[in-house]
Amino acid sequence: MGRYQIDGAMAVEQSRDIPIAGHYDVIVAGGGTAGSGAAVAAGRMGAKTLLIERASYLGGTSTGGMMGVMWGPYDSYSGYCKEVVDDMLAMGAAQPGAIVNFDPATLKQIHLDKLQAVGAAPLFYSYVVDAMVEDGAVRGVVVENKSGRQAILARTVIDATADGDVAAFAGADFQKGRSDGAMRPVTVLFRLGNVDIDALLSYAQEHPDQFMADEHVNFVSPQERKMRLAGFFDLITAGREAGELDADCHYLRVESVDFETGIALINTVRVYGIDGTDAWQVTKGELAARRQMADLIRFMQAKVPGFQNAFLVDSSDMLGVRETRHVVGEYILTNDDIAEGRQFDDVIGLNCGHLPPNQEVHSPDGNEGGQSDRANRADPWSRISHEIPYGMMLAKNVDNLLLAGRHVSATHEADRIMRHIPPCIMVGQAAGTAAALCAELDVSPKRLDVRRLQACLLRSGVDLGRPIPGLEPNAAQ
Repeated sequence: MGRYQIDGAMAVEQSRDIPIAGHYDVIVAGGGTAGSGAAVAAGRMGAKTLLIERASYLGGTSTGGMMGVMWGPYDSYSGYCKEVVDDMLAMGAAQPGAIVNFDPATLKQIHLDKLQAVGAAPLFYSYVVDAMVEDGAVRGVVVENKSGRQAILARTVIDATADGDVAAFAGADFQKGRSDGAMRPVTVLFRLGNVDIDALLSYAQEHPDQFMADEHVNFVSPQERKMRLAGFFDLITAGREAGELDADCHYLRVESVDFETGIALINTVRVYGIDGTDAWQVTKGELAARRQMADLIRFMQAKVPGFQNAFLVDSSDMLGVRETRHVVGEYILTNDDIAEGRQFDDVIGLNCGHLPPNQEVHSPDGNEGGQSDRANRADPWSRISHEIPYGMMLAKNVDNLLLAGRHVSATHEADRIMRHIPPCIMVGQAAGTAAALCAELDVSPKRLDVRRLQACLLRSGVDLGRPIPGLEPNAAQ
């Protein structure tokens, strides 16, 4: 008899033994934006750390997803986030400012170098397919890869999958997207070479009414060799009405332009109604995004000044998924917390970014950049700063698990700023530090003395923004 039996609409698998491939202090599931910071932080604390990643590189959306822009002003960065940006600045691979443009390929290597320098072990080409739970606590994960199905045990597990996969496997409560289940659009980014910078610059300077007015999103600074353009409204409207562009395309976003190489990064593709936790829908989204990309390239070559002789250099090798699960944590961060500047006793970092107050930038409802989209048309973007509490990293009904990434415990409205690269790195660093402390002190994440965590974060250069009650001034020394 074989291992499987077909029973109507179900296939029944016989029980089997799964070999244990290792024991670790800390397992980080997912090597993306948050997971990279988590693994490096845990390794620096001396914890025996394993980082499990489905791809062959680190950085996730910020590298393989080609999102070479960090939303949030450089002067607000601290800790590991500032460290990697400063490394890129020293290599000429980033530009500081109200947002930070950077080279994704350089960041890939920086994350990998730092991971290896602290002795943390990577395991690439591997999917986490289950969580091992005993008495309500996660004891390890199950992975599948070319070596088959394996169990790996850990004192503490960090879910940095971006979709909250480990938390979901462990039985944690979660909500997908907005209160009605709708989620932000998915994206494929791409780069075009041989762009005529002078022609593009001239059009932008001669048609200011065709672009967003907000200086944090739309700026032209030839002296600084920096340019970011969001608009081309009339051109895109004409193309959409002529059937040359997708019905959901309302503006063109040139995220960055490299004046030296003539390469422009384009972030315009939008596919709505895709559930990033469903493989069939992700495939549907990928196909639709690639169709949009091809249409955009043809249109830009034909109609957009500066792109007549441009060619496709490359495109992101993963679908950019903006939102899926929000795991229910010990604390749920809300938009009111952010707007009111609420302070938390368990603060683990400060997040800062430019956003239009109380408005969606990537609404699940579509019309991004359309006439009625004030956030991407008319309203100014404000500098928003808020504290991140440790409680939003703790799944409410599961222990021995830390959350790091855009699936942390937050409402859809609060997620609009928490899903960005700097806060994800920040939460990752805090999760890795906390997990290492849990292993050292033999406590669960929910029983960890947050003052010890805060002291460690201060010593590693994280800005908590204010003196913390109960934490001695010399704790960071």
